Amino acid sequence: VAVSDLIFWSHRPDVLLIDYAVGAALLLGWGALLYAVSMTMMDSRLSVTGFIRFIITSVAMILPTALALGLLWLSATYKIGAGMAFSGVLFIISLVVITLLPGWPVMQAKSTKLIGPLAALRATRGIRWSLILAGFVTAGLNRALPMIPPATEVWSALTLAVLAGVIAVFFAMIAISIAVASAKLMLAEN
Repeated sequence: VAVSDLIFWSHRPDVLLIDYAVGAALLLGWGALLYAVSMTMMDSRLSVTGFIRFIITSVAMILPTALALGLLWLSATYKIGAGMAFSGVLFIISLVVITLLPGWPVMQAKSTKLIGPLAALRATRGIRWSLILAGFVTAGLNRALPMIPPATEVWSALTLAVLAGVIAVFFAMIAISIAVASAKLMLAEN
Protein backbone atom coordinates (compact mmCIF):
# COMPACT_ATOMS: atom_id res chain seq x y z
CA VAL A 1 0.00 0.00 0.00
CA ALA A 2 2.77 2.41 0.92
CA VAL A 3 4.63 1.77 -2.34
CA SER A 4 1.51 2.34 -4.44
CA ASP A 5 0.80 5.56 -2.54
CA LEU A 6 4.33 6.78 -3.22
CA ILE A 7 4.15 5.87 -6.91
CA PHE A 8 0.92 7.83 -7.29
CA TRP A 9 2.26 10.72 -5.17
CA SER A 10 5.27 11.17 -7.44
CA HIS A 11 3.11 12.28 -10.40
CA ARG A 12 -0.23 13.29 -8.89
CA PRO A 13 -2.87 14.35 -9.93
CA ASP A 14 -2.31 12.58 -13.26
CA VAL A 15 -3.09 8.87 -13.51
CA LEU A 16 -0.59 6.88 -15.56
CA LEU A 17 -0.58 3.33 -16.89
CA ILE A 18 1.74 2.24 -14.08
CA ASP A 19 -0.94 3.28 -11.58
CA TYR A 20 -3.34 0.75 -13.09
CA ALA A 21 -0.67 -1.98 -13.06
CA VAL A 22 0.28 -1.24 -9.46
CA GLY A 23 -3.40 -1.09 -8.50
CA ALA A 24 -4.12 -4.47 -10.10
CA ALA A 25 -1.09 -6.03 -8.41
CA LEU A 26 -2.14 -4.49 -5.10
CA LEU A 27 -5.69 -5.84 -5.44
CA LEU A 28 -4.42 -9.32 -6.26
CA GLY A 29 -2.00 -9.18 -3.33
CA TRP A 30 -4.71 -8.02 -0.93
CA GLY A 31 -7.01 -10.76 -2.24
CA ALA A 32 -4.34 -13.39 -1.60
CA LEU A 33 -3.67 -12.01 1.87
CA LEU A 34 -7.38 -11.89 2.76
CA TYR A 35 -7.85 -15.43 1.49
CA ALA A 36 -4.80 -16.80 3.34
CA VAL A 37 -5.69 -15.16 6.64
CA SER A 38 -9.37 -16.14 6.36
CA MET A 39 -8.59 -19.78 5.62
CA THR A 40 -6.02 -19.88 8.42
CA MET A 41 -8.60 -18.51 10.85
CA MET A 42 -11.09 -21.14 9.60
CA ASP A 43 -8.48 -23.90 10.14
CA SER A 44 -8.71 -24.81 6.45
CA ARG A 45 -5.98 -25.61 3.99
CA LEU A 46 -5.08 -23.17 1.23
CA SER A 47 -5.68 -24.13 -2.39
CA VAL A 48 -5.62 -22.46 -5.77
CA THR A 49 -9.23 -23.44 -6.48
CA GLY A 50 -10.31 -22.08 -3.11
CA PHE A 51 -8.50 -18.82 -3.86
CA ILE A 52 -10.18 -18.56 -7.28
CA ARG A 53 -13.61 -19.23 -5.70
CA PHE A 54 -12.85 -16.62 -3.03
CA ILE A 55 -11.87 -13.96 -5.59
CA ILE A 56 -14.79 -14.67 -7.96
CA THR A 57 -17.30 -14.59 -5.10
CA SER A 58 -15.78 -11.37 -3.74
CA VAL A 59 -16.06 -9.74 -7.17
CA ALA A 60 -19.64 -11.00 -7.53
CA MET A 61 -20.44 -9.49 -4.14
CA ILE A 62 -18.89 -6.10 -5.00
CA LEU A 63 -20.14 -5.91 -8.61
CA PRO A 64 -23.69 -4.65 -7.82
CA THR A 65 -22.24 -1.78 -5.80
CA ALA A 66 -19.81 -0.88 -8.59
CA LEU A 67 -22.62 -0.96 -11.15
CA ALA A 68 -24.87 1.17 -8.95
CA LEU A 69 -22.04 3.69 -8.48
CA GLY A 70 -21.47 3.75 -12.25
CA LEU A 71 -25.17 4.38 -12.87
CA LEU A 72 -25.19 7.07 -10.19
CA TRP A 73 -22.20 8.77 -11.83
CA LEU A 74 -23.80 8.58 -15.28
CA SER A 75 -27.10 9.94 -13.95
CA ALA A 76 -25.34 12.82 -12.22
CA THR A 77 -23.19 13.58 -15.27
CA TYR A 78 -26.13 13.70 -17.67
CA LYS A 79 -28.54 15.16 -15.09
CA ILE A 80 -31.11 12.35 -15.24
CA GLY A 81 -33.20 12.78 -12.09
CA ALA A 82 -35.12 9.50 -12.25
CA GLY A 83 -31.94 7.60 -13.06
CA MET A 84 -30.21 9.23 -10.12
CA ALA A 85 -32.99 8.20 -7.74
CA PHE A 86 -33.07 4.65 -9.14
CA SER A 87 -29.30 4.21 -8.98
CA GLY A 88 -29.25 5.70 -5.46
CA VAL A 89 -31.75 3.09 -4.30
CA LEU A 90 -29.73 0.35 -6.05
CA PHE A 91 -26.60 1.60 -4.30
CA ILE A 92 -28.23 1.47 -0.86
CA ILE A 93 -29.60 -2.02 -1.52
CA SER A 94 -26.18 -3.20 -2.69
CA LEU A 95 -24.57 -1.86 0.49
CA VAL A 96 -27.08 -3.80 2.58
CA VAL A 97 -26.27 -6.96 0.60
CA ILE A 98 -22.54 -6.46 1.14
CA THR A 99 -23.16 -5.89 4.85
CA LEU A 100 -25.18 -9.10 5.14
CA LEU A 101 -22.83 -11.34 3.14
CA PRO A 102 -19.25 -10.80 4.38
CA GLY A 103 -18.85 -14.53 5.00
CA TRP A 104 -20.03 -15.61 1.53
CA PRO A 105 -16.55 -15.59 -0.13
CA VAL A 106 -15.11 -17.57 2.80
CA MET A 107 -18.00 -20.07 2.65
CA GLN A 108 -17.54 -20.46 -1.11
CA ALA A 109 -13.79 -20.96 -0.74
CA LYS A 110 -14.38 -23.80 1.72
CA SER A 111 -17.17 -25.44 -0.28
CA THR A 112 -16.81 -27.78 -3.22
CA LYS A 113 -20.23 -26.85 -4.61
CA LEU A 114 -21.62 -23.52 -5.73
CA ILE A 115 -23.24 -21.45 -2.99
CA GLY A 116 -25.47 -18.74 -4.38
CA PRO A 117 -26.12 -15.39 -2.75
CA LEU A 118 -29.63 -16.39 -1.67
CA ALA A 119 -28.35 -19.55 0.02
CA ALA A 120 -25.68 -17.48 1.76
CA LEU A 121 -28.30 -14.91 2.79
CA ARG A 122 -30.54 -17.66 4.21
CA ALA A 123 -27.56 -18.89 6.24
CA THR A 124 -27.31 -15.49 7.96
CA ARG A 125 -30.61 -16.08 9.76
CA GLY A 126 -30.12 -15.09 13.38
CA ILE A 127 -27.01 -12.95 12.83
CA ARG A 128 -28.29 -10.31 10.38
CA TRP A 129 -28.63 -7.49 12.88
CA SER A 130 -25.17 -8.24 14.25
CA LEU A 131 -23.76 -8.04 10.71
CA ILE A 132 -25.52 -4.72 10.07
CA LEU A 133 -24.21 -3.33 13.37
CA ALA A 134 -20.67 -4.52 12.53
CA GLY A 135 -20.94 -2.84 9.12
CA PHE A 136 -22.03 0.47 10.65
CA VAL A 137 -19.29 0.34 13.30
CA THR A 138 -16.63 -0.35 10.67
CA ALA A 139 -17.92 2.49 8.47
CA GLY A 140 -18.01 4.76 11.52
CA LEU A 141 -14.38 3.94 12.34
CA ASN A 142 -13.40 4.99 8.84
CA ARG A 143 -15.13 8.34 9.34
CA ALA A 144 -13.41 8.85 12.70
CA LEU A 145 -10.01 9.11 11.05
CA PRO A 146 -8.85 12.68 10.51
CA MET A 147 -8.49 14.07 7.00
CA ILE A 148 -4.82 14.55 6.20
CA PRO A 149 -3.79 17.10 3.58
CA PRO A 150 -1.66 15.83 0.68
CA ALA A 151 2.07 15.77 1.31
CA THR A 152 4.38 18.13 -0.53
CA GLU A 153 7.75 16.61 0.51
CA VAL A 154 9.12 13.10 0.06
CA TRP A 155 9.49 12.34 3.79
CA SER A 156 6.00 13.49 4.65
CA ALA A 157 4.65 11.48 1.67
CA LEU A 158 6.55 8.43 2.92
CA THR A 159 5.17 8.87 6.44
CA LEU A 160 1.61 9.29 5.16
CA ALA A 161 2.02 6.25 2.89
CA VAL A 162 3.20 4.05 5.77
CA LEU A 163 0.37 5.31 8.00
CA ALA A 164 -2.15 4.61 5.22
CA GLY A 165 -0.76 1.08 5.00
CA VAL A 166 -1.12 0.57 8.75
CA ILE A 167 -4.70 1.82 8.64
CA ALA A 168 -5.46 -0.44 5.64
CA VAL A 169 -4.13 -3.48 7.52
CA PHE A 170 -6.17 -2.52 10.59
CA PHE A 171 -9.39 -2.30 8.57
CA ALA A 172 -8.52 -5.51 6.71
CA MET A 173 -8.17 -7.36 10.01
CA ILE A 174 -11.56 -6.05 11.15
CA ALA A 175 -13.14 -7.10 7.84
CA ILE A 176 -11.51 -10.54 7.94
CA SER A 177 -12.65 -11.08 11.52
CA ILE A 178 -16.22 -10.17 10.63
CA ALA A 179 -16.13 -12.37 7.51
CA VAL A 180 -14.69 -15.39 9.31
CA ALA A 181 -17.04 -15.09 12.29
CA SER A 182 -20.06 -14.81 10.01
CA ALA A 183 -18.82 -17.67 7.79
CA LYS A 184 -18.46 -19.93 10.84
CA LEU A 185 -22.00 -19.06 11.96
CA MET A 186 -23.33 -19.44 8.40
CA LEU A 187 -21.70 -22.86 8.02
CA ALA A 188 -23.11 -23.92 11.39
CA GLU A 189 -26.58 -22.88 10.17
CA ASN A 190 -26.34 -25.21 7.13
